[in-house]
Amino acid sequence: MKDSPRQLSGIGLSPGVAVGTAYEVEPPAAVFYRTRIAAKEVSHELKRLRSAIQRSHRQLRRIKRRFERELGKEHAYIIDSHLLILEDRQLLEEFEKRIQEDRFSPERAVRESAEDWLSVCRSLDDPYFRERGSDVEEVVERVIANLMRLNPQSHEGLPEELILVIPEVNLSLLAEYPINQVKGLIVRRGGPTSHGIIIARSYHIPVVSGLKNTKKMVHTGDTVIVDGAKGTVQVKPGRQEIKICRARIRREEKRRLGLAGDPGPCITTDGRRIFVYVNSEINSEVQVGLRLGGEGIGLFRSEYVYMQEKSGLVSEEKQFRVYKRLARAVKDRPALIRTLDLGNERHPYFSSLLGGQESVLGVRGIRMSLQYPKIYKAQIRAILRASAFGNLKIVFPMVSSVEEVIEGRRLVRAVQRELLREGAAINERIEIGVMVEVPSAVILLEALCAHSDFFAV
Repeated sequence: MKDSPRQLSGIGLSPGVAVGTAYEVEPPAAVFYRTRIAAKEVSHELKRLRSAIQRSHRQLRRIKRRFERELGKEHAYIIDSHLLILEDRQLLEEFEKRIQEDRFSPERAVRESAEDWLSVCRSLDDPYFRERGSDVEEVVERVIANLMRLNPQSHEGLPEELILVIPEVNLSLLAEYPINQVKGLIVRRGGPTSHGIIIARSYHIPVVSGLKNTKKMVHTGDTVIVDGAKGTVQVKPGRQEIKICRARIRREEKRRLGLAGDPGPCITTDGRRIFVYVNSEINSEVQVGLRLGGEGIGLFRSEYVYMQEKSGLVSEEKQFRVYKRLARAVKDRPALIRTLDLGNERHPYFSSLLGGQESVLGVRGIRMSLQYPKIYKAQIRAILRASAFGNLKIVFPMVSSVEEVIEGRRLVRAVQRELLREGAAINERIEIGVMVEVPSAVILLEALCAHSDFFAV
């Protein structure tokens, strides 16, 4: 008797729809290793550890080069977080200490040292930093696999339309499989800010997470439909469902190609002109958005620039290079840069600076910038210097009073005068706007008009 089709409901983490053949993937079981070593083996085991770390470095650099080639440098920075973990002196010293003093095997030393770090990550309230624990775990699995010389499984003979069924999306896994064959992902666990999910979205791979009893419900060889927009998975769908799915895939592909080939203005059927802008946080998305017909950047989230530098502040020069690329991409079209606004994606440097203040409406946006003018000044200098290359605009986030706008503008003008004295080329008439996103800003809208060139709602 033929199995009846089943529909499973989860959480869509990457939009789109795909049909293909399920393929169950489990990480290599690196569990059988010695727990202790003899004193005379310490030197040899330390060499083995260092060799595995070097091999892990080489692998990650290869993955980074591939992501740079296929997605652009802005996405490849994600691999840097793994490289930074491998280079963390405190963690590496802990590995070696457990080998030298406790006589742990390298595998056990790596596993138990990392577990201490992971317990800290799991205890954090901030979902962004809880997700970062998966980065530590993935690096640890890579090092242990290299210690044990576990060879990746062969992927010959895989179906052309591959739907991976995996515990969670990690960078190593995506780099291991032929990405042109991976049409969708069914994931047991994972959040929208995990690095693997970000990469999957960049490749336009639909992802559904949070499905219960995946092992019982989906098996290798099953035909499945993954709908990342609805957060559903159809297992063993009928011919009609597959036909409908493939028609939808063709429509979406045709729509994408149509958008890509239509650089003209957006006009409704009754002749009304609509301006369509792109929201983005990295330059590669800017290029794609403009190519698809975007008439400018409605919001460029600058905090992503800061998230690439985990150990401290991003230099003015590095910020300038990002904004200069943005300015050159938009040319005469507008690009609204939102000044720094860190919320749930709290940066370690700012977390320590703010003393653990976690209120979403606390020290946020323009209030944080005014409280720490040195940080704010560096960002404004970078934006103003880049404004000579394109139509950049500045937007103050989380504004709740007129005084915040007045003080923010005063500091912008002070930086302008400073740059002009230095002989820098800038747009002296750069527009400065306000994000209308908190209740007080709505109430004060009329008063804010006198001090804002535009509003972003």
